[in-house]
Amino acid sequence: MTSTDIVRMTESLRNGVCSTISLEPMGSDRYLVHTGFTLPDGDELHLVLKKKDGRWIITDDAHTLMWLSYEDFNLSETRKTILDVTLSSNNVLFDDGRIYIDCTDKDAGQCLMSMIQAVLQTADLLYLTRNNVRNTYTDDVKQLMSNALGNRCVFDKHIHYGEEDYVVDVFVEAPTPLYVFSIPNNDRCKDALITILALSLEANMEFTSLTFVDQTASIVKENLVKLTNRTDKLFYNTPADELQRFLGRAGLLSSNA
Repeated sequence: MTSTDIVRMTESLRNGVCSTISLEPMGSDRYLVHTGFTLPDGDELHLVLKKKDGRWIITDDAHTLMWLSYEDFNLSETRKTILDVTLSSNNVLFDDGRIYIDCTDKDAGQCLMSMIQAVLQTADLLYLTRNNVRNTYTDDVKQLMSNALGNRCVFDKHIHYGEEDYVVDVFVEAPTPLYVFSIPNNDRCKDALITILALSLEANMEFTSLTFVDQTASIVKENLVKLTNRTDKLFYNTPADELQRFLGRAGLLSSNA
């Protein structure tokens, strides 16, 4: 890669993610990408920009699954299903433990953001070892939302359309209302999907849908994929820091100061 190529690639990465992105040479056509994003233990995400078979890719070099293995992590069938959905929803690929995505100097920033999201969500698989009783998951989600937005949250909001009554676990009034769905089981996954489709497509309501999925739940992969494709934002478990960033970007925190 020439110096001009490096400049173009770095600019693309910075434009797609943030201005602090930097590349550290690691050898011929291989660069460590410093993003500032970290794993739960504080280690920076290990992402590498390198040339493979004549094309550029961004990869974690299997570091994410290796990091999970240090935490006595086992990739069970449930976790494997969620991992497949996570990778697919972020448009990244998986091979021999490595997460990666093809890129060019035109779309490198967008590709890097996809990798960051994929790696962070994969790292969250660690929290599948939660000890809480599963039916408390919706209570956890409500408490998380209440901590973030206080009395702006309306719980178990009933929304009528036609002859049907749809229930939203947490409703937040805003210029574009926020509808929050908790998914502790497969039935609730299907109910949330039906609600989102009915209110957005049939009723033509304007709202932002935020969905929390309990990764310990046994959810049919097809239903989870459909929900992932229809909800505006999906979190696995209850990541408070990620929620704060989402609410901030959505402009929902300023009026809750």
